[in-house]
Formats: sequence, C-alpha cells, structure tokens
Amino acid sequence: MTVSARFATLVERIQPTTDEFGKYDTHRQTVTRRIKTVYPGAEVHVIGSHDRGCAINMHSDLDLLARIKRADVRWGDRLVSSATALNSMRGELKDRFIETDIGRDHCAVVANFGGGRYSVDIVPAFFERMTTIDFLGAMRPIYSIPDGTGGWLETCPEAHNQYLIEIDRQSGGKLKRVAQLLKYWINCRSPRTPILNFHIEIALAGAKVCTVPKSYSACVAGALELLAERKLAAHRDPLGISGAIPAVKTESQREIALATVKAAAERATKALVAEGRDDVTEAYRLWGLVFNGNFPAG
Repeated sequence: MTVSARFATLVERIQPTTDEFGKYDTHRQTVTRRIKTVYPGAEVHVIGSHDRGCAINMHSDLDLLARIKRADVRWGDRLVSSATALNSMRGELKDRFIETDIGRDHCAVVANFGGGRYSVDIVPAFFERMTTIDFLGAMRPIYSIPDGTGGWLETCPEAHNQYLIEIDRQSGGKLKRVAQLLKYWINCRSPRTPILNFHIEIALAGAKVCTVPKSYSACVAGALELLAERKLAAHRDPLGISGAIPAVKTESQREIALATVKAAAERATKALVAEGRDDVTEAYRLWGLVFNGNFPAG
C-alpha cells in the first residue's frame, strides 16, 4: 500500500459515525430545551467543526452558540464579567443534568455526557450588531462571547464559516481533510497536544498550504512546518472581527505544544524525502512516529 493510500485510509477512518452524530444531536436537543427554559427568547446554534464538516471520530466536541439577551448578562447599567455569565449558565445546566459532569473552560460551559464520551461546549453569546463582510456581500451578525479573561470578545461564526468553506472549495476539499488529519494528530499524542482547532483551520486557510495537486503527506508536512515556523503565535483574524486567534490557551501550553510540533514537522519532512526516493518502509516508519503509532499499517 502506498503512502497516499494509507493517508486515504486514515482520512476515512477518522470520519464521525452516524451513531456519533445521532448521540450528539440528542444532547444538542436536551441542552437547547434547558437553555430556552431558563433564558426566554434564547437561540442555540451549532458552530465549530461539526458545523463546518471537519469534526473527527470521537475527538471533536460539539460546540453550541447560546444566543441570550443582553439583559441576561447585565447588572444594572453594566455588563457582568463573562466569567460570571459562564458560572450562571453552568449552574442552570447543573440543576437540570444532575448526573452529568458540568464544568467550564475559558470561554464555554462544558457538559460531559456519556461519562465524558460526548462533550458539548456551550458558549454564551449576545447580539451586538449586523455588519457587512466584503467577500460575502451580505449582512452578518456580530456576537460577543467570553474572551477567557472575564471580558467579552466579538465574533461572527457565520462569516468565519463561509470564509473557511470558500478556501476549502478552492483547495478541492483538501483544507477540510488536512485540518481533520491535524486534529487527529493532536489527539494521538499523550498527553494530548493543546492546540486549538479553530487556530489550525484559520492558519491553514491563510497560508493556503492545502492545494489540489499536493498529496496528503505533503499537505500535512507543510501544515506542521507552518505551525512550527510561526511558533504557534496567535493568528490575525483574516476577517478583522476577532482580533488575534490564539493557538493555545496559555503560554505554558504554547511551550509544550511547540516542542511537539517541531519534532513532528522534522519527522514529517524526513518522511516526505523518504517517499520521494521510494523508500516507503522508512516513510511508513516516520509517519508512524508522527502519529504516535496510529498511522495505518496496511
């Protein structure tokens, strides 16, 4: 089996299953009902990798944007901190899902259904304004969401989705699949490499390392080299909405992740060289190291 065939097998293997989609849809519905009960007038939408079609089997959380009223995050004439809003939403969900672990991270409430097998991240948001994104040619809603430090950050999931979908179209579908392979690589590491999925997609789209003529091996190697060269620095939002898009949540995480990225990029580059001289045995060995023993054996 060629290296290209093994990558094709891996891409197929990491696709979410019908059963997985069904489980997540059930959890989405139950969370949505609770949010709408405690926040009258709220709307809940799927965002993130599940919305863009680049989730991977058993490793991609379901991200939900819970649009609530501005009044729900106000105290008098001021906005409460986003940490307060997160804690409040977490409490409301804990009251409903008493047998489920309900936690929170820097910008979302995290509901770990099925003993943690199905994780649903709920991001509280409130509407700010409509704006025109040039390349879309249509008005899109801007929301404020938690920024991880107690403040609020503006974002526009619809615009970012359309941007990534367009770049993926131009790449012949390579962007989506390479992003999936990078997400799989992240989860192959032990401990898991703490790189944020959205950063990966934005970085790959901006550099356009995923193109139709390139093989998956060349695209993955190029993606790892890109992350290493940029030293996992925050990426400027190409739409100018959200400011800098971080690669990791903390500086200590960046140092750990960067060491892993550099090692993987070096091995991936060597694997490409081996493949180029038809030394497939060495290429297989190196890709096996990159994916921590999780690259298809045949």
